[in-house]
Amino acid sequence: MRPLSLSTQWWVGKFDHVEDFVANARDLGFSHIELNYQITPEALERLRRLGDVKVSSLHIPCPRAENNAGVPAFRIPLTTQDAEDSRFILNLALKTVDLAAELKAGFVVVHVGSVTPVVEIERQCRDLYRAGQADTNEFRSLRDLMVETRTASRTPYLERAHKVVRCLQHRARERGVKLGLETRYYYHEIPHLEEMEGLLAACDSQVVGFWHDTGHAENLARLGFTPHREWLERLGPKMFGIHLHDYDGLRDHAAPGTGDIDWDLIARHVPPTALRVLEVSSRNEEAAIRSGVEFLRGKGIV
Repeated sequence: MRPLSLSTQWWVGKFDHVEDFVANARDLGFSHIELNYQITPEALERLRRLGDVKVSSLHIPCPRAENNAGVPAFRIPLTTQDAEDSRFILNLALKTVDLAAELKAGFVVVHVGSVTPVVEIERQCRDLYRAGQADTNEFRSLRDLMVETRTASRTPYLERAHKVVRCLQHRARERGVKLGLETRYYYHEIPHLEEMEGLLAACDSQVVGFWHDTGHAENLARLGFTPHREWLERLGPKMFGIHLHDYDGLRDHAAPGTGDIDWDLIARHVPPTALRVLEVSSRNEEAAIRSGVEFLRGKGIV
């Protein structure tokens, strides 16, 4: 049976201590856990003291941190154009790679960045979509503006993305860790499909690969952008790992089998070597997690 990992996203609001999360993950049948930005430095120290926890992967930035202005690190994109924030978040990303090596985690998942000028336009688009107005002229006009603004603004952000990934690649190679560049949830974020292909082409394929997120890819497809299958058909062979969760109405991180993702499509394209991580939120019931794992097993995904 393949290793199966549970993300600490399941922990938030559900368990008081990391020890409880680890015990629950084991009880649910997971052999490994994935750590993300929700892990505090204190929880990380408690995890270290447990000693026998298998960590499959880390999600940049880990552990939780904030800049001098009190902004949480996970809200600062690696492509920020602010010089001070850029140094801060890149340093945290490098430390996450170091931490992955220390914990003997094989992978670090990377959110590459975003094109900041598009954020507010996209928020308005999503509000209209949720209000059932995706077929209105207002939605179409905003969507066109979002596309035009991102295209016109993306160059410095994409250039920064390439520099950051090269820097992280160097550290990952030194530490014996692999980087997975993740598909993103928002249109303003980097990388889109062609941008992902460009980033991967510029990297060492033994160190940097594709990390698929089922809910993220489905989200952008529902909004009329890249079809989900294109990510899998074009990048499946380069996949290092996959975040497994279902999707319904612009809401992801649901237990597999409770939404409407085409899981047969996923099953056809996930390489046997890709790390499987269940990335579900704490709003799910424990019974749904158990049945979700059985659902994925029935599809041959885990």
